[in-house]
Amino acid sequence: MIRLGKPRGISKPDSLEESSPKSSDNACPKCGNTDFSYDSYWNESCCQKCGWTLPGNKVNKIKRAQPPIQSGGPRFRKKEITSDDSTFSYSRVSLFKNCPKAYHFKYILKEDEHFVSIEQHLGKSLHTALEHAYSRKGDGVNISLDYLIRAFDQAWNSPEREKAKVIKNYTKPRDYYLDAQDMLKKYYQRVLASDRSETIALEKYFEINLYDSVCYRGYIDRISKNPNGLLRITDFKSGKRVNEPLEDMQLCSYALWCFDEFKVNEIEIAFEALRHEKTLLGTKKRSEIPIIKRKLITDINSVRTAKAFEASPSILCNWCGYNPLCSQAW
Repeated sequence: MIRLGKPRGISKPDSLEESSPKSSDNACPKCGNTDFSYDSYWNESCCQKCGWTLPGNKVNKIKRAQPPIQSGGPRFRKKEITSDDSTFSYSRVSLFKNCPKAYHFKYILKEDEHFVSIEQHLGKSLHTALEHAYSRKGDGVNISLDYLIRAFDQAWNSPEREKAKVIKNYTKPRDYYLDAQDMLKKYYQRVLASDRSETIALEKYFEINLYDSVCYRGYIDRISKNPNGLLRITDFKSGKRVNEPLEDMQLCSYALWCFDEFKVNEIEIAFEALRHEKTLLGTKKRSEIPIIKRKLITDINSVRTAKAFEASPSILCNWCGYNPLCSQAW
């Protein structure tokens, strides 16, 4: 079982378990950051800034019982920017598929997005609340619906909320806030309140070497073990469109690392479609590893060999942070 320190996105005052290196001796050797989450399953501390892991770097942890109180707001995960074509992620490949022009702005020109949509803020706030709830549940804390909602409130009422852009006409931030609360309440009643699975890891950063020094990396929302002993990797989705997990490369690619790390022959992969109140479930077998790798390598090579980065104009351009920079925006 994992016992995390400060989950990404939750600022923990006296009411929460705290986990951070005590001195500069425990600073990340890669970027110098001193903000870590501790993972007792792998006995390592993971840098919240660059993902560098420090095996065996244990930190003091103080158990506390109260839910979070607003204190500075959450620190959402920083966007992934790489300086070459040797490191890829599901989000990087997906961005290229959806709009090569946006990919060009982000990963080649390294432009900052001009805004974040309220939908993005909603999704991050939901992830933060669920990560915190499962972390404390893994510590033996009885998580109530009120506790979960207060964790969400802290994430939602962060400074980032004031910067989030509302795109749709005739909608207000409170509309999204109430929508997110409704999703959390239904998920709590449908899954969380009666969930008996064991949490193995939350927001687990991983890296795998695919070929020719090409690294594939990502964050897994939750890794758990069902009462029947079967391992499951879960990704929480708050949008309207959620693919079947077996038809989407996200969890299939994450399974590659899990097969190698846990030495199992079968893994469940699940999208928790919060808006649709459904658990979309599939199963991957170890024998499928070569198929997953070939598909992933094909996708990555299509990005690495691209010469043109044309825009893919659609109504979704309105939600793109690079819209003000793009002459081809819809």
